[in-house]
Amino acid sequence: MNRGQMSSWHAPDLLAISHKRRASELRACLSQVDHVRFKVPSSTPESLPSSVEDLIEIIGGSGFNEKIQLERAGITLGSIKQLADLLGWTLADTLEAIGSPATLRFSRNGVRVTGLPCMRCVELIRTVLLVRALYRDTASNEFAPDRWLGRWLASPALAFARQRPVDWLDTPTGAEYVRHVIQAIGAGAYL
Repeated sequence: MNRGQMSSWHAPDLLAISHKRRASELRACLSQVDHVRFKVPSSTPESLPSSVEDLIEIIGGSGFNEKIQLERAGITLGSIKQLADLLGWTLADTLEAIGSPATLRFSRNGVRVTGLPCMRCVELIRTVLLVRALYRDTASNEFAPDRWLGRWLASPALAFARQRPVDWLDTPTGAEYVRHVIQAIGAGAYL
């Protein structure tokens, strides 16, 4: 190139050439690794649980594959409404507890909650399972373990620095601690 040709190149032209080259290099890289993809097990909404009792059965006793499918696909709003009824909570309180926006309560029942709110809902269901197992023999018309759990989770407790236990379900360690305290209460400890 001679000096006259160099002066005809402008900075925006060089920038455009640079971006085109980067884009073509990126396309070439992507085409080489296109065959390396992870296959996620497909699941249709019909094969996923639609009731809270089905969720409890999957989380409590199924194999890892079903649990992973559930966690990836999410939990329907209809199941979350049933969980709220089971605990004696409002839907808005339940959505707040799992970290979903309260405006979700105006959505259709088939809407799926995924991500961190789904994981928090799974932790809440695991806690329901624990209480049901601990109080299986004492369940009667006078004592409903699910309702007791709902009241207990929503009330500040000394074991949680005067915070509500439900506020501790937002992390795996917090959820484990909540279940530990419930087991201690079931064994007769005063916390």
